[in-house]
Amino acid sequence: TWLTLPVALLETMFGVKVIITGDAFVPGERSVIIMNHRTRMDWLFLWNCLMRYSYLRLEKICLKASLKSVPGFG
Repeated sequence: TWLTLPVALLETMFGVKVIITGDAFVPGERSVIIMNHRTRMDWLFLWNCLMRYSYLRLEKICLKASLKSVPGFG
């Protein structure tokens, strides 16, 4: 999918090494990932994590209620 391009660029072109820590994902089980968005790059790291565990096409994203009124998000 198109989401693999930014992940591939991070790793191959820019040499970024992503280290994933925490509880392991269990294949076939649902998981909740909470992001605090310290940078605008957080989505790239999330996609990297999801790609590693083959969840890239299965994710569902919930946004803050305050974003309901923003065009494109709400």
